[in-house]
Amino acid sequence: MVDFKNYEARRTYLLYLIIHKYPLSRKQLAQKFNCEEHTITRMVNDLRFHKNYPIRYSKSLKRYVLVED
Repeated sequence: MVDFKNYEARRTYLLYLIIHKYPLSRKQLAQKFNCEEHTITRMVNDLRFHKNYPIRYSKSLKRYVLVED
């Protein structure tokens, strides 16, 4: 079980969910992490811009996805 109080653990688990294509919307992720949707967006942006993961939100799939080259 992930300790969601630890930001790094939460962010790592979020990346795991995105990589393994769990079909969770931003709202569902916020509920899972017991936080606001804005916090999910902030964590994703951190992964995108500071850790260089090619993540985007797919409106058609209604979830975050890794962009494949």
